[in-house]
Amino acid sequence: MNSSELLQFSINVAVFIFMFSIIGKLANIKAFAHNIKEFRLLSPTLVWFATVIIITAEVATIVTLLLGFFVFGMLLAISIMLLFTSAIVSVLVRDIETGCHCFGIRDDPISGYDLVRNLCIIIILVLGLFLSLNMVQIDYPAFTVSVAIVFISLTTSLLLVNMPDILHLFNASSD
Repeated sequence: MNSSELLQFSINVAVFIFMFSIIGKLANIKAFAHNIKEFRLLSPTLVWFATVIIITAEVATIVTLLLGFFVFGMLLAISIMLLFTSAIVSVLVRDIETGCHCFGIRDDPISGYDLVRNLCIIIILVLGLFLSLNMVQIDYPAFTVSVAIVFISLTTSLLLVNMPDILHLFNASSD
């Protein structure tokens, strides 16, 4: 992959990740808000406000990237992921038993696997930011290459979204 294709890959992964996240959160917004409350980082009066702000920020990230504002979009995406990752670390350190609801329906307790998933996403986003800052232009390649990049991005996104389950599966088989 050349720089342009890597940038396109990073943007696609960001869009897919936040799209899956939004769909999952909206499918069960009460559960998502409940989990924000269970994180015990905000006063209960701010939970619904935070729920709306998080979903709005995710929508803004997608829109910004689709409109071609790659640096701003990647900065927004990285900021959101750092916020989520900090919340996960806080829950793990304080040994709070709660689900993530990061992508909606999954209610397994937060674990180090969620942290690994977020760090992998952040690495891809930082790559996209680096390429955006270096003024890499997306040279829209032939249709077949574009389809391949979208397919690889979608597959990567699905693997990342489900990484905690996949890692748990491998961990369970080694016991």
